[in-house]
Amino acid sequence: MHGQVLKLDVKLCGGCGGCVAVCPVEALELFPSELKIKNDLCNLCRNCMIFCPTGALSVKAEEIEGSSPS
Repeated sequence: MHGQVLKLDVKLCGGCGGCVAVCPVEALELFPSELKIKNDLCNLCRNCMIFCPTGALSVKAEEIEGSSPS
C-alpha cells in the first residue's frame, strides 16, 4: 500500500526556515545542518511547498511499512 509523505531535496534547500514558520502543525524543524521532516505530524497541507523559494519540498508516494500488496 502506498501513502504520501513530504520529501526534501537537500541540494535545493537554502536553510532559510520559512517552511518551519508556515507549518501549522510543527512538522518541520530546522537544525544548523539539516531540515527535519516529522511525517507523522505532517498533514500534507502544502503550505511549506508553496512558501519554499527554491522548490526543495515535494509530496512523494512512499510504501507504507507493515502493509501487504493488494
